[in-house]
Amino acid sequence: MKHYILLAFIALTFISCNQNKPKQAEQEHAKQIAKDTLAYELINFYKTTPSCKSDTCEAYVKAVYPVFKTDSLNKFVSKIITTLPYNGVPTNNLNLAADSFINDYLRFKKEFPDSPAGYAWDQNFRIAYQDKDFINFAYQTYVYTGGAHGLETIQYFNVSKKDYQIIQLKDIFDKDERAQLNTIAEQIFRKQEGLKADDNLDSYFFDEQKFKLNENFIITDKGLKFMYNPYEIKAYAYGRTELLIPYEDMQEIIKKESILSKFKL
Repeated sequence: MKHYILLAFIALTFISCNQNKPKQAEQEHAKQIAKDTLAYELINFYKTTPSCKSDTCEAYVKAVYPVFKTDSLNKFVSKIITTLPYNGVPTNNLNLAADSFINDYLRFKKEFPDSPAGYAWDQNFRIAYQDKDFINFAYQTYVYTGGAHGLETIQYFNVSKKDYQIIQLKDIFDKDERAQLNTIAEQIFRKQEGLKADDNLDSYFFDEQKFKLNENFIITDKGLKFMYNPYEIKAYAYGRTELLIPYEDMQEIIKKESILSKFKL
C-alpha cells in the first residue's frame, strides 16, 4: 500500500512539475520580451480649422505615434508622419504638415464655397512586434480630400535594431531566392483567390498580368505577411489583400545567418 502511495506521490509531483514548466517558459519568454522591448511614449496629435467648435469639423488632422529614446527611430517616424499625403512633400514638422493640409482645404472651400466635402488625414503609427533583432511598425492612414470616398492604407516597416535601417526583401533573400519566394507566394495567392495554376490574372492589376510580391511586408512569428492596399492589385471595392507566407514553406531559402534564421525549423 505504501508502495502505491509513493508512486502516486511521485506521479503527482511529476505532473505538477511539468504543469509548471509551461508557466515558467511563459514567464521567461515575457522577461525576454521585456528585455528586448524599446520603451516609448504614445503621442496623440489633433488639429483642425481655426473656426471649428465641435467634434465634426470640416477638416482635421489626427495622428497617434510613438516617441522613443532613440533619435534614429524618432527621425524615421517623424519623416513618415510629416510627409504630405497628397503630394509626398516632406515637411519634417507635424504642425507644419497639418497647417498645409488644412490650408489646402480652406483654399478649396474658398473656391467652392457650396461644396459639402471636407478633408481628413488620420494617421496611426503603431508598433506591431519587436524582439532583440528588429522592431516592426504598422502605419495605418486614412485620407479624404473630396470625391466618392477616402482611402485607407496600411504600410509595414521592419527596422533593424542593429543600425535602425529598414529591412527589405533584398536584405533577407538574394536574387534567386526572391524569385523562389515569388513562386511560393503565387501558389498561395492562387489558392487564396480560388484560381487554378493556369488561370490568367487579367482581372488583377499586376504588370503584364504576372504575379509579383511587393515590398509591403512584415516579419511575424508565423511567416512573412504581405499587404496589397486598395487599387494596388484590385479595385477599391475589394479592399486590402493580405498574403501570409509561412516559414515552413520557406525553409529551403532561409539563409543560416539571415534575420529569419531564428524561424528556421
